[in-house]
Amino acid sequence: MIAFLLNRWVILVISIFLMMVAFNPDWLMRAVRMFGKMGWAESSVGSGGTFTIWRIIGILAPIAAIIYFFSGGVKLNQQSKVQDNVDVQTQQQDYQGYQGN
Repeated sequence: MIAFLLNRWVILVISIFLMMVAFNPDWLMRAVRMFGKMGWAESSVGSGGTFTIWRIIGILAPIAAIIYFFSGGVKLNQQSKVQDNVDVQTQQQDYQGYQGN
């Protein structure tokens, strides 16, 4: 289940949905009614701070999803962790050999 949720395409679709919610006034009002107002946003940003934060999320979520999409995503298999450790050890040995130790 977690592998499905960390799929690059799923993250991209969820972020596009968040952007649609943030910039569609009817959907934004429904989301605010469903989740409630953010007290910290109302006090720090001012009146309408909840809506401003939703709009900021609507801008930042797709940007972060595009960066995540093109970075290759998260690898969850155990083999890649073992391979990374072997690569680090090999690099350390190469460095020590270079120093003449």
